[in-house]
Amino acid sequence: MAARFSPQDVVMEPEAKRRLGPHVQRRGDGFTEAESMGLLQLVRSHWREGWDVVAQLHNQQFAKHNRSADSLKKKFSRLYRSSVPPRGAKNHQAITFAHVVHKEMVEGVPPAPGMAVPSVDGESVEAGDAAFQPPQSDERVQDGATESEHSWVDTASEVPAGDTMTAPSPGSAPIATPAVTASPAAIAAAVAAAAPRPRVRAPRTQSVEWQSAANAFPLDASPLPTDDLLTSVLKVTLRSQYQRDLDREEERTRRDEERQRRREEAEQRRQEEERRRDEEREERRRRSEERTEERAENRRRHEQFMQMMMMLVGKNGANEQRDTEC
Repeated sequence: MAARFSPQDVVMEPEAKRRLGPHVQRRGDGFTEAESMGLLQLVRSHWREGWDVVAQLHNQQFAKHNRSADSLKKKFSRLYRSSVPPRGAKNHQAITFAHVVHKEMVEGVPPAPGMAVPSVDGESVEAGDAAFQPPQSDERVQDGATESEHSWVDTASEVPAGDTMTAPSPGSAPIATPAVTASPAAIAAAVAAAAPRPRVRAPRTQSVEWQSAANAFPLDASPLPTDDLLTSVLKVTLRSQYQRDLDREEERTRRDEERQRRREEAEQRRQEEERRRDEEREERRRRSEERTEERAENRRRHEQFMQMMMMLVGKNGANEQRDTEC
């Protein structure tokens, strides 16, 4: 029975081949440490002549690989842009030396005679204790502009015309490059010479003129045409500070007066409220007394009326009894 494949299997098959298949050499692969060190030596010695000359000399030394100028340029850019790995790691010497060569190219410093780093044949050679500390970022910024991959080639225009060598024509005889060897001590000296020197700043003397500025200048002083810059600045500063203190004091006085006025108004309102309450209380007491007196007067009148009625009734009864007896 024939196997049936889904479209997903067909799509995933090239991906699996790419991940699980044999390694395919890509651009930038295949550089041994010896070839990288040889490239760095050639770049250090012949970078002013152009990458075509560097590629021709490199292919003469390493005939096994036919490297192009663009490939060598990318390899060098990849080396000097990489961070320096720990000592003993892979490509430690090549990356360190690439940083040194790139620094010399940027600064336009020619390599010292007898200070070239030799190529190694499969074994790692220590570059010395003094190593150039490159920046940790992948991009280098110089004079406010980002250095591109090929911007260092423009430094060749700064070299005098007498120092510039023309590249040989394709028909000319190949140039024989002698093998340069140096001891590890010379390698360490070359790396130490290319290391940046620390900048020492001159100690700044602390001026004490501002401490006696209040005593040296009156409060109403104003800058004069004959004053120097420091004196004018001190006068303006004192003037502005004095004006700021006056404004702050005036604002504080205004706030105190406003607070006192509000306190007096509140006290006046409180006194008026108490006076009004006293008047209302007095009015209620007076009305209560008037009502009490009125009730007492009414009771007294009622009692007098009852007494008069009792007297009239008694007189009428006596008259009727007298009439009856008669």
